[in-house]
Amino acid sequence: MELALLACNHRTRRLHTSSPVARVWPWRDIVRPGQNDHVQPGVPKYQQLAELIRQRILHGTYLTGEQLPPEVTLMQESGYSRDTVRAAIKVLRETGWVTVTHGLGTFVNPPEMHKDDASAS
Repeated sequence: MELALLACNHRTRRLHTSSPVARVWPWRDIVRPGQNDHVQPGVPKYQQLAELIRQRILHGTYLTGEQLPPEVTLMQESGYSRDTVRAAIKVLRETGWVTVTHGLGTFVNPPEMHKDDASAS
């Protein structure tokens, strides 16, 4: 089911959709199309985001040596907070998937630098 978000009355928290009947939703449950489509219950958000970025690297969305999008862009794409994005990047840095250079950005490492849990066992 697709949610067409046209307008939101902030006082009543009532969403006005293309249907004649407006729905009332709790404010934190408003989901924009495309946001948090990758959510897995029981797995911390930062690990889910790290896995999503890892999959993008494996599928060639982010190439070796290429700069990852800024934190703000990753926040907007995922719908997660800055702290969650930073925790995900920290996981990727610790496992050798990316290198963080202060003032320049986050860059994808070559495959030989990746230290996955699966390859360690």
